Amino acid sequence: MRTPVLSLRFYATAAMTMVGLLFFTNWPTYQYNVLQGVAPLVYYLGSVALAGVLVLFRPKLLAVLLREPLSYWFVIYALTGLVWVVLGGDWAPDNREWRLRFLLMMLFSAGVVLSTLVDARRFANVLMIAAVIAAISFWHDFLNPFFYVPRGFPGSNPGRGAGLFINANQAGGALVIMAIAAMPFFGKYWRFLLLLVVLLGVVPTFSRASILLAIIVIGVWIWYGQFRRWGILFLLIAVPLAMKIGYELFSVGIASSEINVENIMERVAFFIEGDASDFSANERKYVVALAWDKFAAHPLTGIGVGATDFASSAWGYPQSTHNMYLRLLAEQGLLGGVMYLSLLGLILVRGWRLVRYSADPLAKDIGVALLLVVLYFAFLGFFSHTLLQEPVSVLAMAFLLTAARRVEVGSIQNKWISFGSIKRA
Repeated sequence: MRTPVLSLRFYATAAMTMVGLLFFTNWPTYQYNVLQGVAPLVYYLGSVALAGVLVLFRPKLLAVLLREPLSYWFVIYALTGLVWVVLGGDWAPDNREWRLRFLLMMLFSAGVVLSTLVDARRFANVLMIAAVIAAISFWHDFLNPFFYVPRGFPGSNPGRGAGLFINANQAGGALVIMAIAAMPFFGKYWRFLLLLVVLLGVVPTFSRASILLAIIVIGVWIWYGQFRRWGILFLLIAVPLAMKIGYELFSVGIASSEINVENIMERVAFFIEGDASDFSANERKYVVALAWDKFAAHPLTGIGVGATDFASSAWGYPQSTHNMYLRLLAEQGLLGGVMYLSLLGLILVRGWRLVRYSADPLAKDIGVALLLVVLYFAFLGFFSHTLLQEPVSVLAMAFLLTAARRVEVGSIQNKWISFGSIKRA
């Protein structure tokens, strides 16, 4: 007996909700690193198992995965990492980079399969909930240092809110990408709430790159008419009030003797005075020059997958590149650079096609979201070397790319699920 489509969609939505809440809150990584819990591998395999159940009842969903160009990109990305390790003789117990590539390939595949039947508007609510939880936790972390991460924990920086994300730079970027993925599926009357969450939530991370990205994303949202006019007017009233509340919270937090006040004020000075001469900025300049030197010395092969992450002898510095472009160039040579640019190009073409040629408002909004995903990877790529290690961005990408295919092909339609104006091919 054929399983009813309604039941499969209910299952897909429930499964994607579970996967989303886990990864969009960064729970797998947090509970493993801070709470000494189970390995994140369990959560990745669990996601694949949930998608596998869906494929068991609807084998044709594998065809959707095979038609997605980014599926092949992730396979090539994972295999080239493995090939380098095997042929390059760089096998080391602590080199997790190539294994993480395979895990993210599996998560992307599971996300595509589950998203094919998911109720997108309901899942957008999940994204909103995760974003609100993140924003609240960032402020709570700022006001209560060492509540989420113990004193002296690697990667933590007291005074910069990160909550369960541990790293403030990753926390700020995760909040922005969650809002980007959710925006097309919210009614225009309520989209200003997402904007408020982004504005308020990214501030306590004091991540210069994430704050600048949030400002640019909001500008693109406004440019493409993602809000109703009354929503913009409401923001003009709400933002000054939010700034007042934020200032009062900042005044309380900055008075704490437990945070790195100097680091926080240096980051505030960047936005007020344009000053970027602190230690963090100077270190970034150094590792950029170092990465370029490594690439220039090994333009075809690079110095090894994951080499810049573990202070290897080939890298020679305890911090990585803080730059996705230079990381891949340094580690895999020209192939690494081409891989990253091809990722941006594949998503850009999909997004631009929807924005430029689609007559469906939902399709256009999904196209705008995909363009912002390109912006996310292109812009933050200059400031972060971990974008392709973060499940948040990979899962958000899978969800939006599948949504794009749904509006392009129009092969899924059911009045019970208010996905948008979808027609059968």
